Amino acid sequence: MLMVCGAGWAAPPVHLSGSAEVEGATGYDTNLFLQIAASPDSPNYHAYSGAFLRLHPLLTGASVGGGFRFELRYGADLTQTFGAGRLYLQDADLSLSIPEIGPLGLRVAVFGGRFDAGQFSTDTFWSWGGRGQLTVRATETLRAAATYEIDWRQFVDATALQLRGDRGQTARLAAIWSPAASLDLSLDGEYLSLHSDLVDPAQAAGQLRRFRGGIGVAYLPMATVTTSASAWAGTQSSDGTETDRQFGGALAVSQRAGAAVDVVVRYELLLNRAEAATSSDYARHVLTLALVGHLAPSPARAAAPPIEGGEAPVLEGSRVRFRLRAPGAATVAVIGSWNDWATDQPGQRLRATRDPELWEGWIDVGAGDHRYRFLVDGRPVRPVGAPRYLPDGFGGEDGALAVEADSVYRR
Repeated sequence: MLMVCGAGWAAPPVHLSGSAEVEGATGYDTNLFLQIAASPDSPNYHAYSGAFLRLHPLLTGASVGGGFRFELRYGADLTQTFGAGRLYLQDADLSLSIPEIGPLGLRVAVFGGRFDAGQFSTDTFWSWGGRGQLTVRATETLRAAATYEIDWRQFVDATALQLRGDRGQTARLAAIWSPAASLDLSLDGEYLSLHSDLVDPAQAAGQLRRFRGGIGVAYLPMATVTTSASAWAGTQSSDGTETDRQFGGALAVSQRAGAAVDVVVRYELLLNRAEAATSSDYARHVLTLALVGHLAPSPARAAAPPIEGGEAPVLEGSRVRFRLRAPGAATVAVIGSWNDWATDQPGQRLRATRDPELWEGWIDVGAGDHRYRFLVDGRPVRPVGAPRYLPDGFGGEDGALAVEADSVYRR
């Protein structure tokens, strides 16, 4: 905690936190290089269909205080193929967030990174850019977000590719409706404009345009399982060609396998249907099986300055006040044994308070001995300040409390 006094002014408390996550995955990709090339016509595209191994560490550090959140993230993606060598992508992201400006939230970020491909050294490039996002919480269950991003890529060997680099601009709109604590429904639209800087001055700079609109659903059938599905459709066109039609989607299931491990299965699909006679159809299918390890406390669970009344539950009759620090969270809910761990009850969703880190809610749980835990953006989180703890059967712990009809419990 940082507290500086003088002339009637005190600096707000500062909460420092950090987290680490590592994903180890294997799978099969029918068109791997589409992740870095806009289409098979791009000069940095290479045909590869086959298995891969992937290691993806992500480190996050954050400072929260005075209604602001500074966050620094570093991620790396090391992919080993069996026929196209090794691909290595790393990037860093520095952001400033103001989570609560009335019903609004604001986030701005700058980022940079580098891509290397072992067998295709000419594809090496540096990237950098900026991003801004405005969120609006219209009601307790409805929120919307508008995002604008601009980025540049600079290729190391422009002569070999005949491409110095490119500039991309992306605009996104999304609306998310959460009719229940366990269900999110979304609508989104995205527009991308990619402008290429060619080496040959006799050639006009190339430009690619893409529009996509999609729907998505995320559902938690139980506290340890998260499922999601999405589908989208759109168009893509380049200068001098007709407009192609594109379709795609994704399915994912995440199962909590321990206190700090998730098992994730993902399937992703992209289909391109060309309308120009000089172009051809193409597709991408990706099937991935991953283990995700959470190697450090998340920002929501790192050490934090004390708050009045703490995070321990407060009982009044059969009603319980639950509190949780979850800086940067979009949704926080509490689930428990009083209704067989149901995750689809809107009344179990906690509300953000004036403190941007703190979420709070009163719930009538009824008399009896109860277990409980929190869900932060769908991820189970161990309660802080519970009267006692019991093993949850997955390597973690549930909070436990006893409620009598006339009980009053405070800490």
